[in-house]
Amino acid sequence: MNKPTVFVALLFVVSMKAPAMGEQIHNLRAAGNTLIEAEDFSAIADQYPRDEYCEKCSGQRNLGYFWKDRWFEIEVQVTKPLQYNVSLRVSSIGGSNVEMLDMNEDPQLVKRLGIVKVPDTREWTIYEISDFVTVALSQGKHTLRFKNLGEGTNVDFITLTAVGSQSPGDTGTEPQGETSFPFQGSVRPIVNAAQDKENSRWTHLLDSDLSQWEVFMGVPHTSVNVEWPSKSGSGTEGTPLGLNNDPLQVFSVKEVDGKPVLEITGEVYGGLTSRKEYGNYHLSLQFKWGEKKWPPRGNDKRDSGLLIHCVGDHGAFWNVWKRSLECQIQEGDCGDFIALAGSGCNIRVRRIENSDRPQFDPTQPLYHGTGYVTHGPSEEKPNGQWNTIEVYSIGQTSVFVVNGTPNMVLERTVQSTPDGWKPLAKGQLQIQSEAAEIFYRDIKIRQIAAFPESLRSITQPYVGKVEWFE
Repeated sequence: MNKPTVFVALLFVVSMKAPAMGEQIHNLRAAGNTLIEAEDFSAIADQYPRDEYCEKCSGQRNLGYFWKDRWFEIEVQVTKPLQYNVSLRVSSIGGSNVEMLDMNEDPQLVKRLGIVKVPDTREWTIYEISDFVTVALSQGKHTLRFKNLGEGTNVDFITLTAVGSQSPGDTGTEPQGETSFPFQGSVRPIVNAAQDKENSRWTHLLDSDLSQWEVFMGVPHTSVNVEWPSKSGSGTEGTPLGLNNDPLQVFSVKEVDGKPVLEITGEVYGGLTSRKEYGNYHLSLQFKWGEKKWPPRGNDKRDSGLLIHCVGDHGAFWNVWKRSLECQIQEGDCGDFIALAGSGCNIRVRRIENSDRPQFDPTQPLYHGTGYVTHGPSEEKPNGQWNTIEVYSIGQTSVFVVNGTPNMVLERTVQSTPDGWKPLAKGQLQIQSEAAEIFYRDIKIRQIAAFPESLRSITQPYVGKVEWFE
């Protein structure tokens, strides 16, 4: 006969500093379950995930930017062998699976306890309690590791609820009535590595062989001296030259003062595409304009562009570029935003008189469907001088920075799918060839877990109704 589950009172001891194991700071009692704040971890993978402010979380803190293959641990001391239902309060875009492990100094003795299924909450600011997984914990000390196997997740807290004895042979250990089973643990926060410090290890993306990139060339203009059966007066219609077919060496690298410099002639529309995908990063590069311009933009502003979160097939836009979010690099317009081939986002904008293009303004309401958005105040250097473009991207929020001035914030970045709009939070990078000579150098990227303090005020979640821009 199945015995009914009886909730019990548990005793959990938490260390709020870094004392020796077992030192008691204060006791927490809860009827039936123990709640452990995720930010009170005993160890983490490198510097991630990280403790962060969270207005809608218990204690207004959580463990954020918990992505694939990252983990955190808690240490507990169990006085009686019991089974526990373990669940997490989480937010996630896309959902995930978190593997729970009972660690041991001997890797051969590490025990896999189960998988906690993380729900898709669809927004980083929406939290839900996951379904529980039942685990058996024997008497003694345990180091419980929570390892993310999938998409990014934020963790508010962990609950452990006693549900019965470890095994049928453990007589006298099932909860009965108001019996109190002590559940003790020491949780030692590591704050020096986890709070407000960026990962300083840059990955440099430019070398003489363009080994971290591939080239996709579009449709040659009719004026271009190259043998190709499908040329176009617009440079956008027809059959593209395709992947790694750059007969005119539109993209090449030269060494200047001992460092690689990317030269883009601009003669044919094209995209230099990173081989890897990136999410949660800080990207930095420098550019300066050359002299040459080409049809069909011979009389227009010099133009290029940095495309982020590139996904899907080459050639989705104008037979050359991928679905992506564009940080415009164009004379006088650096930092403008353009959604390419079915991407989108929300932007805080104000209307400009006699213009169908709104302007980014962080003090204004947030809108859907803004189309082309012009950047906020910033300054570009004269042609022939080097400018610096930076992109900070965390989850579905990205910030464009021109010469040290943030001038665009994209929020809730998405892409169109047969099932509706879905989150777009990572992807490849593309650098455009678009009918103008341009040079790039010092292209580098690093992972980050949070926006720097200088960007916190303009990246706070929007409070209010989001309207369609009309």
